Amino acid sequence: MRPSVAFALTLALAGPAAATAPPELSAALAAAPAVAAARHRLEAAQARSGARGRLADLELEAMATSLRDPGIAGRREAYELTLRQPLPRPKERASDRALGATAIRLAEAELALTAADLAATVAGLLAEATAARERAVLNLAQATRLETALGGLEARLTTGGPNALVERLALQSRRTALRLAAAEEDRQAADAETEARARLGLAPETALPAFAAPAPSTIQPAETAAATLAQARAADAEAGARFARTSAAAATAVGLRLERERMGSGFLNGVGLVFSTDLPSRRALAARAEARAATAEREAAQAEEGASRLLAQADLDRAARAATFAEESRRLAAEITNRLDAEHEAVNRAFAAARPGQDSALLHALDILDRTTAARLQVIAAEAELRARQAALWRHAPPAQLLAALTRGPAP
Repeated sequence: MRPSVAFALTLALAGPAAATAPPELSAALAAAPAVAAARHRLEAAQARSGARGRLADLELEAMATSLRDPGIAGRREAYELTLRQPLPRPKERASDRALGATAIRLAEAELALTAADLAATVAGLLAEATAARERAVLNLAQATRLETALGGLEARLTTGGPNALVERLALQSRRTALRLAAAEEDRQAADAETEARARLGLAPETALPAFAAPAPSTIQPAETAAATLAQARAADAEAGARFARTSAAAATAVGLRLERERMGSGFLNGVGLVFSTDLPSRRALAARAEARAATAEREAAQAEEGASRLLAQADLDRAARAATFAEESRRLAAEITNRLDAEHEAVNRAFAAARPGQDSALLHALDILDRTTAARLQVIAAEAELRARQAALWRHAPPAQLLAALTRGPAP
């Protein structure tokens, strides 16, 4: 394979940069166990939100009393039936509904963050597997090249004396080392693919989605999943503090009471209105504590949001530097391999013209082959670093785009 073709293939294997996850990756993420669990937690928060802000149930109280009354030389019986409706405190229902809304917001942010982390992890594993496969292909290609050289020059090597034997052994050892390195790279690729399947919950025979990464232009450091989660936590803390403040007010209830009392001359019936309230004396302390806690949690969330912005910008900068380095590696490696190919052709011509017993320069050719392999491995390493930095950008993908794909995905 010519260097230009190899570099083009390496670049193509880096995969597309997309604004959102491609359908294959979105489907795999949606069915992943971790994402499915986060989606179920979102559904639970949505279900609980429907029960927020409701009026308390009616309370029914019944009482029967039997007393001995010496004045009428008999017993007196009294019956009471009270129907009571607890009343919400001022703004209590609105505060309760706000807590439900922030719980949904938190669950959505956690779902987006789970999906973003999983996408970054899986994309990183796919990048690792791709790089290992590329190194394995390169090592096998070089081993095949050595095999061809060894077979074509076997007759000459057998008549070249002790030096030829040394060269043959060096050639065979290098060929074996390349094959062993290729086998090791295949194992590393298989390990990375196995972990990716495990994280996605895929069967061993299921094909993995292709590598993909978000376009850097779609990343906004202030609108990442981590920043959204921090903002949701701050809103939830504030909603909890408001609910605590409303809980500090007195709890009241109104009701209707029916009374019936049997006396010596007959029955005495009555109807009355009931109003009750508690005497709040300790809840105010709890409300103030909740307010202080909300302030601390809001400050913590703001610090987390700031840290997420810095991390997103750092990952963007690293991806940009990796892209520049990969391009430079491709350009310089092309120059190096072109010169090494020309040098290798010259060595081959000199070897073909040499008489038996002369220095065959085969070890020189082997050194050229090693340097060529090193140059191409440098390109693979640069491309692998680029893909790894691109994969990390999934952690900062816009949450709305991730949720749009995941909330429609089927649960496993």
